[in-house]
Amino acid sequence: MKEICEEAMDQVTTTGVIKLEGAKNWNVWWLTKDAKAQSLIVTRLSEEVMLHILTCGSANGMWRKLHSVYEQKSDTSIHIVQQQFFQYKYTEYMNKKAIPAFT
Repeated sequence: MKEICEEAMDQVTTTGVIKLEGAKNWNVWWLTKDAKAQSLIVTRLSEEVMLHILTCGSANGMWRKLHSVYEQKSDTSIHIVQQQFFQYKYTEYMNKKAIPAFT
């Protein structure tokens, strides 16, 4: 992985963007982006949650695993979310924050 990142840095242009050259460096570009995505996911998880994704080899794998573990589709969970939605109250304060006053 380190070699791939070093190779990617060699291909960075003056604008800071890797110039894609078709199949020649697409894998380098993709692996660099995937490593960044994995880093973003891992740095925002608690150790407890991270245990679920230890064996994942890509950011996509991490995301799919987290989705499968934490997705709730049961009738009960849907009903709870609907109840929470319908319990929201409109207040004058919210109106002033969300909509600028017309003068």
